Amino acid sequence: MTTNRNLLRISVLGAALIVTASLSAQIQAGLLGKRTVGLSGFAEDIRTANISNGSGALLGVNLPLGTNFDFGFSGSYESINTNSFNEKQLFASLTAYQELDSFKPFVDVSIGNIWQASTVGGFQYSDNKSIYAIGAGAEAPISDTTALVGRISYNKFFDSKLGHHWTYSVSINHWLTEQVAGIASIAFRGSDSIIYTVGMAVRF
Repeated sequence: MTTNRNLLRISVLGAALIVTASLSAQIQAGLLGKRTVGLSGFAEDIRTANISNGSGALLGVNLPLGTNFDFGFSGSYESINTNSFNEKQLFASLTAYQELDSFKPFVDVSIGNIWQASTVGGFQYSDNKSIYAIGAGAEAPISDTTALVGRISYNKFFDSKLGHHWTYSVSINHWLTEQVAGIASIAFRGSDSIIYTVGMAVRF
């Protein structure tokens, strides 16, 4: 009986190693340079305002533009219970990267619009504002199918009265299969909030 169990364990381990080796041979770690569509859920821990935390969803698409350039666009929706607040965002971005022995430093620029609505004392309020961001970072493989990404960005509203903020983020992505990757990230939006994100990306 013990021998049979050991043989079963060895067989399962061998099969796992074969699958992992096969997957590693078919795909490289990371999302840069790959055509993907992703869906994520996020929670926002708001630190500097006396309101409840937010939650929402994000849909994004990444499209390679030849060598070393990616175009992306994304849309998100977030709701906060306080004052029935909700926010919609729509962004487009361009990323340039360079592969240095699998390590990929990158710079990006994005532009978007934010629509906000809330209800206070029975009155409805709405607003929209445009914003741009300039970012830089790097994507580094930590295994054949897993990559770590660090990024910093400067975000500024076109209306100068609304000011600007810095965002710092760290994320990890892992290819579960040849077509599907899991993603998790944490982002610090200045001292205002921390955003936790979990999602998946599908290569097409």
